[in-house]
Amino acid sequence: MYTYNLTFIVDRKRESDLAAWIDSAAIPALSSPDCSGFRSMKVIDVPGDPEFASQALSVTLQADFEFPAALKEWSETLLPKTVDEFHKIFGRESMIFRSILKSFI
Repeated sequence: MYTYNLTFIVDRKRESDLAAWIDSAAIPALSSPDCSGFRSMKVIDVPGDPEFASQALSVTLQADFEFPAALKEWSETLLPKTVDEFHKIFGRESMIFRSILKSFI
């Protein structure tokens, strides 16, 4: 299993906006027959970082794929428009970090 991980960083005041956008816009726009499912998780704590609660909100969206070629095609065709839309909606202070994960054990 291969997972494309997107970590969205936004102002904490925009949490409900981000949740609504992921649910109503991002997941539908990124849905593909090759994607076997999505997960979204919110970072709730960073141990050892006493200022975490005052920092930006961090939420991940993960999409699972059986084959790396399908993940690559998805990331080149469907993902760019969604990333652009995210930046237009959430502004310059928003960020996205991307990573690709592979099942290990």
